[in-house]
Amino acid sequence: MRANSEELRIVEQALRRCSAQLQELAQIAAKLNAVHDIPTVLNLLTDGARSIIGAHQCVTNHKVDRDWSRSVNVVSLSDKYAPWCDFDADIDGSGIYSLPCQTNRPLRLTQEQLTSHPAYRNFGAHADNHPPLRGLLMAPLVGRDGRNLGVVQLSDKYEGDFTEDDESILVQLAQMASVAVENALLYRDLRDADHRKDHFLATLAHELRNPLSPLTAAAQLLSIEPGNAEQVVELTVVMSRQLDQLRRLIDDLLDVSRISSGKLMLRRQPVLLSDVVAAAVDAAKPAMQAAGHAFDLRMSPDRLVVFGDPVRLAQIVGNLLVNAVKYTPSGGSISLDLDVVGRQARIRVEDNGIGIAPEMLENIFGLFTQVDSSNTRAQGGLGIGLTLAKTLVEMHGGEIEAASSGPAKGSLFTVRLPLADAALYVDSQASANELETPLPNFRILVVDDNHSAAYLLSRLLEKLGQNVCVAHSVAEGAAATMTFQPDILISDIAMPEESGYQLPERVRKLPLPKKPVLIALTGYGQESDRQEAMAAGFDLHLTKPIGLPALKKLLAMLSRVERS
Repeated sequence: MRANSEELRIVEQALRRCSAQLQELAQIAAKLNAVHDIPTVLNLLTDGARSIIGAHQCVTNHKVDRDWSRSVNVVSLSDKYAPWCDFDADIDGSGIYSLPCQTNRPLRLTQEQLTSHPAYRNFGAHADNHPPLRGLLMAPLVGRDGRNLGVVQLSDKYEGDFTEDDESILVQLAQMASVAVENALLYRDLRDADHRKDHFLATLAHELRNPLSPLTAAAQLLSIEPGNAEQVVELTVVMSRQLDQLRRLIDDLLDVSRISSGKLMLRRQPVLLSDVVAAAVDAAKPAMQAAGHAFDLRMSPDRLVVFGDPVRLAQIVGNLLVNAVKYTPSGGSISLDLDVVGRQARIRVEDNGIGIAPEMLENIFGLFTQVDSSNTRAQGGLGIGLTLAKTLVEMHGGEIEAASSGPAKGSLFTVRLPLADAALYVDSQASANELETPLPNFRILVVDDNHSAAYLLSRLLEKLGQNVCVAHSVAEGAAATMTFQPDILISDIAMPEESGYQLPERVRKLPLPKKPVLIALTGYGQESDRQEAMAAGFDLHLTKPIGLPALKKLLAMLSRVERS
């Protein structure tokens, strides 16, 4: 009877201990579910594992981005190991601790098995400072995708060796903690993204107001003194420059949208890189001159040809130059080198500006990232220029990297692009004489519900010697087509009552002696918008705003088509 009573007492103790462990597991699970930062998750795991299983030591290591050198370490020791309470050795992912991380499987060892294990080496340089071990139980932290996030390890159990039940409990704790770690990472990313979004919207509002202020002032000055010819010329230059800035902001925003949706397309052809660099430098030169920057341009005498989109390649170089201007104080220096290394063309843009901190180098190409986001920035920008540059470089099969010795020590951006056969490049620019050929007189119908936009476009066309008629809806446009019988019809798309997409069908049904060239002129500039316009029956798709040079090219092109 005494034996049976003793056995019963032991079973009851085991059951009570198991019940207590389950309750503590449930409490830890609830706490892990409620926290959103990694240090708290690791502390809950470390203290909880040592408490539930009953051990004098527990250490948890979390790898940051699979990098042991950036690991987060949490240590929990009983009073037995008080002399080691400050122990916090750097983990390098080597030795016996690395085994569960490599296999993503738990490891349980007695003291004898531990000391005889080939991976056990007394912790190398940390041997004198490391708390002594007595047995070892480890479980990996594993992410949803199977990648290792770290390891939790126990040593010196209160009584006896670690058991299979202890291993099961630690594995459960590690699994719960792994989910909590990934949830904390997601929460951090969402919080950072939300912060970047708020900062971006504030910056966007600021950048849009910058050109709007001088445009408003210029318009008011023109209304006060409309007859002041000198002032008209001066303010026209100012307004054109500010409108160019607005256009660049909108283009960058659209490019980000195209990248996010995977709709950014390249129009590839053999491109002479010296032409690309020259175009980018011409575009950036006014900003450099305004800031008093010294500029040094060095280009290889070789004909360096790549197979790519000339507009996008110029955008890459232009964005790097604009970035250099933005972060280089007045009177600083900027250089651009174009040369060849092996079978790659190399473009380097260097400045002696504010530089980049080491921790920023990893994120410098991130969306909406700015080196200096304070209110004292001398230059504006949305923090998307380098993101676009990196994406465009990679779409061309190249690579881009940033380098800096640190704050106030300047920056160097290097682009490498695969070279193409120089023989593929053939000059295809139209001759200057052809561009100066007088334009024919077309009959042009402009259809736009925005009265101001329609009026100003008609005035520009009239300045080019065209005969222009204006309508403000699809119905008016169809009626005017019948009476005016235009050679060219330029229509907006987004209009009330009827969309501009319906106009080509209505025009086709009219008994006209000659069908006009149908051109969609709209603020919708995605490739899908162009395809929809073509499917609706338009001959060309242009994106607003369109200025005098673009109108000249358009009319010259239509003139050549008509002659042929």
